[in-house]
Amino acid sequence: MALTVDDVLRRLRDQAIERVDLGLCDLSGRWHHLTVAAELIQPSSFSEGVSVAALPAAGFGGESLAAGDLPEAAVVLDAASAWRDPFLPTAPLSLFGWMRCRSDGHPGCARSLASRATEALASSGLADTALFQVAPHLLLRGAGERSAGRIPLGEHGQAAALPERSLAFRSELLSLLGTPAPLQAAELLPAADGLMRLGYTAHHLAACCGLSAALVAAERPAEAAGCLPVSQSLRKARLPLFYGEGTRADLSQTARWYIGGLLLHAPALLALTGTGASIDGGWGGAGSAAPLRRAYAPGVGSTVVGLPVARPTPASQRLAFVAIEAAANPYVSWSALLLAGLDGIRRQIDPGGIQALEPSHPPAEAQPDPFPPLPTHPLAALEALATDHAFLLEGDVFSSAWIAFWIQRQRRRLPLAPPQGEPFRSV
Repeated sequence: MALTVDDVLRRLRDQAIERVDLGLCDLSGRWHHLTVAAELIQPSSFSEGVSVAALPAAGFGGESLAAGDLPEAAVVLDAASAWRDPFLPTAPLSLFGWMRCRSDGHPGCARSLASRATEALASSGLADTALFQVAPHLLLRGAGERSAGRIPLGEHGQAAALPERSLAFRSELLSLLGTPAPLQAAELLPAADGLMRLGYTAHHLAACCGLSAALVAAERPAEAAGCLPVSQSLRKARLPLFYGEGTRADLSQTARWYIGGLLLHAPALLALTGTGASIDGGWGGAGSAAPLRRAYAPGVGSTVVGLPVARPTPASQRLAFVAIEAAANPYVSWSALLLAGLDGIRRQIDPGGIQALEPSHPPAEAQPDPFPPLPTHPLAALEALATDHAFLLEGDVFSSAWIAFWIQRQRRRLPLAPPQGEPFRSV
């Protein structure tokens, strides 16, 4: 249960907590920890923020967080993010925050983007709630990269079939997280916080056991290897907006337009959702020549957008964006997905027809994808982002300066483009 500001202040007082850990996330998805005196946490800390000048310098030395005018910055805390970090015994309470400067955010603080995306949704008039959800498995590896087990984490995972060692690891991990279902559908910020918290806890717990841990998709067809699909849905006044009874796949027109936005902007989105694999050279970690088909179909397979295979209810209707790396920063990538979908609704973008799960006619007669193929190299995705990012500027979530900074940053981290005519493959 999420805590309120009063809950957090009461806990600090009643439990005589002296030290609090503040967590900030940079653009690479790394947490920066700042341990501060509890007396600095006041009611205004959750609205106006804690001045950076009052905070210790340690923790702000990262590549991204060092950008900007830090003396003018403040760290705004989120009471709903409060949790007990099991690997930080010096601070009995941890809080996630985001940095705010004289502008609306800080260029190197990823969580500030998600905070502004949430505000942009509320002011759009199109919806008031966006729910996000992932359903990863945990891949454990021992010495020499030998697989030590693949562990389902969601409520419906086949935990009973796990080896005893993996079952014990899963039980300990969920116990440390404090919930049996850490990845339920939630609004953007808490959902992204949950994924970050899961990855952080799994990494440290695995290290304690002499293992390494990685989050991977529950279903990993060859076309989507390395991707971690994220499901999305919109609501307004608690009414689900993606369900249309009696339509094809029970999709509302709003859902179809949202899909249209995702497909239209997919090349640019890849520059923000494919950052994990981009660093070591290929899409999906598998070096495939083309990431996915630019279409939508039932299941999480070879198309950019996947739909539920089973018939949904109004509350369960959602769609999954598949072309997103497990290593991608959720605050950055999910904010971009939301803005692309909202742009599709505003512009009423037609996504074309639903592709068959398994076409019953020969490929030559199959319905063509409604959009051109996706880029086959990360550099091409960055070029797409450079020319197609107006949708990201809505609501002042991203800025032109931020986009330029991101493109320059990613180009420095990428290998050179392959020779013309040759597909890019990782080595």
